[in-house]
Amino acid sequence: MSKSKAKSKTPLAPQPMPIGTFTITINKFRPLGGAFPVSAHMVPSPNNPKCITIHGENITVKCKEPVQLIFQLPNPALNQGFVLIGVAFAANSPSVTVGLHTFPTVLINRLPDNSTLTVTDQPQNLGTPQRYDYVILVQSVATGEIGIIDPDIENDD
Repeated sequence: MSKSKAKSKTPLAPQPMPIGTFTITINKFRPLGGAFPVSAHMVPSPNNPKCITIHGENITVKCKEPVQLIFQLPNPALNQGFVLIGVAFAANSPSVTVGLHTFPTVLINRLPDNSTLTVTDQPQNLGTPQRYDYVILVQSVATGEIGIIDPDIENDD
């Protein structure tokens, strides 16, 4: 009888998820209930992977693995400014899903100088471009009022 040596398989270390980072600047805060949403500007990081892009009201993810989307809102003063309080995604085609399985984790960190919202995106059709419409909820630190950033609605200020 010959004895064969079992080959040991070394598990591969998990690879970090691609990360898309977007910095938000609020131009004019408008509370919910008004005619217009919050006027804001969003700038993608130049270091974002090419498989994560933002064009106006759409975020497109075409990576072959799950990704993280990080929205940052710098806060210039303790008693002024705004904090991130939520995000919502909408599918703009029947092949795109936006439920719990697609976005299983949303983490909000509200620090005195920066509010960060991190979303894990696990598209059900990895590798196929997924385009999402989205809105972001913000709250005024001074008044407690809630506003919505809706990139689908353009306004001049």
